[in-house]
Amino acid sequence: MLMLGKVFKILLLIEFFYVLPGIGLGYWLFAKSDLPTRAKVALTLFVSMLVVPFTAAWIALMLGQLIRLQILMNVAAVATLIFIIPLWRWFRSLRLALPKLDDLLLLCIAGGSAAFYVVFHTQDELMFQVYSWILRNDAYCFYLMIFKTMAAPGLPQAESLEQIHKIISTPGNVPWPATALVIFKKYGIHGVHAAFAATLACFSYLSVHHLLKKRAYALIAAAFAVLNPFVLNTPVLDRNFIALATSSVLFYLLITQSAGPLALGLLLGLVSGMGLRFLPILMVFGVGLSMYQRKLLKPWPIVLAVFGFAVTFSINLRHLALYPPLPGGQGEQISLFTRAPFLP
Repeated sequence: MLMLGKVFKILLLIEFFYVLPGIGLGYWLFAKSDLPTRAKVALTLFVSMLVVPFTAAWIALMLGQLIRLQILMNVAAVATLIFIIPLWRWFRSLRLALPKLDDLLLLCIAGGSAAFYVVFHTQDELMFQVYSWILRNDAYCFYLMIFKTMAAPGLPQAESLEQIHKIISTPGNVPWPATALVIFKKYGIHGVHAAFAATLACFSYLSVHHLLKKRAYALIAAAFAVLNPFVLNTPVLDRNFIALATSSVLFYLLITQSAGPLALGLLLGLVSGMGLRFLPILMVFGVGLSMYQRKLLKPWPIVLAVFGFAVTFSINLRHLALYPPLPGGQGEQISLFTRAPFLP
């Protein structure tokens, strides 16, 4: 009974902080696209992972307010109210029907990938970073920025916002792990890792199935995406895995040419703020080509795309103002050709 109580509590937290605030936005962005229903569901669930974490992290990194549970609750409540109409329309659009084979396969792929990552990856590396933070006020840069943006009474905190941005990391990676740690405590990072594994597997399957129309090839691609040596040898969530999973969503939208300019801008801004500087250079050409082929290079679609990009990329602006990505950035005096995007 105790275990069932914990599971029920976790489901309620997911519902309040992720599903209710985000599903309405996801429905509004993708309801009118010509994508299969299973793809719309996957995209809507991905968007539901974004609203509250991104907003709370933006407040922390741009305004200097540490991520607290109360801020997360306020953001979730306001977002739910803002998107209540599309949320209601989504609820009314639900139709009970027997799932198709592809729908069941996608569900199994997502659930299986998430379950595998929960079982396969331990908490050892995360706890090592936590102990290093507590005892030495230091940790691996990715985790140190996450820890410094959280309100953790009695534990080392940043003395100023500038001190947070001195950490050689990228703010665009902070939203999911930092907010999950506040909501779910030590299990938060594990949950985020599993969620991004499910995202990567789902959109790898959907992309290959769309291109080749072969279910077997799509299954092989999904399995390789989450079971290849690189990701299996990464014992804990890192920025590369977040960028990989997020870019798989944008890649699917580009090859299906089904998303509006606002959705493309939002995803491009996310991908561009994850520290892999060659990735947005590739993706911006894809977005531009997609809009050109669909005859969307007109004033209003361009404004929507730029607005979406500005919304999600803006979390990095204060960091870039202090430490630009060109020579001299991150407090280092190095030449242009010794850092990304000119080196991987």
